[in-house]
Amino acid sequence: MIPEKTIKELINKHSILEKDLSSGTIDKKIFAEKSKEYSDLNEIVEDAKRYITYEKDKIELEKILQEDWSQIAIVLHGAVNAAIMCWLNDIDISLASKFDQDHAALNIIDIDTKEDGEIIRKSIRRYNIPPDLSDIDSDIRSSWESTESKIISFNESAN
Repeated sequence: MIPEKTIKELINKHSILEKDLSSGTIDKKIFAEKSKEYSDLNEIVEDAKRYITYEKDKIELEKILQEDWSQIAIVLHGAVNAAIMCWLNDIDISLASKFDQDHAALNIIDIDTKEDGEIIRKSIRRYNIPPDLSDIDSDIRSSWESTESKIISFNESAN
């Protein structure tokens, strides 16, 4: 796992570069270098921010799970779904990209808790159930097969 301090430093560096570049006070000789560095960081800064919030999000999910309910439907963005899949499998968030989701796909998870809210079992019952795609172009419909092969490949490499 990447230390949180390192990730925060990357995010901070991106922010400083953004302010410097927009200020118009950077020497023209180093502007291109700073601009390139900013561009490189820009490609990863959103993922870095999500990585930082993962632990907080995980705690929030655990709070929801401790509420009094027997069935619940939660509608989430694909990145959050991927983070939940990592949590369910007790794997590092850096592997979240392995959990590719089709648009409007459904995941069914099962979580058993003790009366005090302690989680005793968590499992994925169904993953990435696609909606009815019979009227959608075949290149979109085939993304299920792509997702399935990624999961199989990931499981094989983990064993």
